[in-house]
Amino acid sequence: MALLAWDVAARLPAFALQGPRVLLEWIRPALVHPPPRGKAPAVVLLHGILRGRASMALLARDFRRAGCMVLNWGYPSTKKGIREHAKDLARRLEEFLPPGRGLVLVGHSMGGLVARALLEVSPGLSLERIVQIGTPNQGALKAALLRETRLFRRTLGTKAGWELASGPGCLARTLPVPPPGLVHVVAGAKGNGKGWSPLLPGEDDGTVELSATALEGAAREVVSVLHAFLPWDRRVRRKVLNAALG
Repeated sequence: MALLAWDVAARLPAFALQGPRVLLEWIRPALVHPPPRGKAPAVVLLHGILRGRASMALLARDFRRAGCMVLNWGYPSTKKGIREHAKDLARRLEEFLPPGRGLVLVGHSMGGLVARALLEVSPGLSLERIVQIGTPNQGALKAALLRETRLFRRTLGTKAGWELASGPGCLARTLPVPPPGLVHVVAGAKGNGKGWSPLLPGEDDGTVELSATALEGAAREVVSVLHAFLPWDRRVRRKVLNAALG
């Protein structure tokens, strides 16, 4: 508990600075993006663990304004494992995705791992792009450090939350690595070489170390935003739209 309190206290100034700017995004207009060439893809938004559809609501608004068919998928993030969530998503896509329509997956944090797991479950999917936002593709060190604590088990559980941890048996490293060029990563970092979390080495977004977001063959952009605020930040959303729609 002392480690967690130290970590939270270190991030409070950043929350105080970034929070008001992000809250303003809820009353600002949606982003304007040129319509994609040809038929607009169907876009599926995947929130992270302990989050819900509201965390992806601004992106849903942006993509709809760009003319995309959007599914902002809500799922019980702590109740099942990552591969189980991918199987549930595959069943939902059978109802949602029209024949012949291209698909773009946009996942925040663990949602980006569910997107990779979907490739294993539905290898024949007509997938145009995966855009990950702060996804721990190499596993999350903070989850590894804290998952034995009672608080972690009560909040993140022992299924998907447990699977987020880096180290031996890391699930993220066993998921399919998409072909080069298919994945685009938008990650957060403080920009001073040290990051916001005192528990993590090097750069981080307060929750996930920057090095953990890397994925072979994937392009990556970095924005100075805390992990929790990534899918709401206007700069991040602009990069996500550009990556998803060109």
